[in-house]
Amino acid sequence: MSRYYWWRRYPSRKKLKRSQANNLKPFILQQIEHGDFDHSDYERQAKEEMARCKVALETFCKEYKGINPEQDHRYLEIERGYRKRYNKLMEDYYWDEGNRLVDFKQALEKHFGVDLWDKCINEAFKRDTEDLTAIYFLYNEIANKQLVN
Repeated sequence: MSRYYWWRRYPSRKKLKRSQANNLKPFILQQIEHGDFDHSDYERQAKEEMARCKVALETFCKEYKGINPEQDHRYLEIERGYRKRYNKLMEDYYWDEGNRLVDFKQALEKHFGVDLWDKCINEAFKRDTEDLTAIYFLYNEIANKQLVN
């Protein structure tokens, strides 16, 4: 990874480009299927980091020659390094999640040409809908009703 993102162990997911899309289906639906608006992967990476920390600390404790390994500065350094990486990944997660939601809202507005986000989300909560494809079709349904009225 880049030295500017030292805390990330994996490359970030690439978004679907318009040039890669099929012209027979709406671009926003293809983005949903591609996973452009899916849950951010940084949370999973942060949890994985804590699991790695646990393994590294257990290994250190097994190989430790002193009396109390948890009081050793090397133990604390190992824990501090993993905790720092965890915190940076969680920062990325919160930033990425917020951006994905805003991007999804803007993509819906651009595709349908009307801002019905609040109505759509209220209706989605009533119907207990979490799937982004279902939200797309719900937005489509509300937009069509508004055009008819």
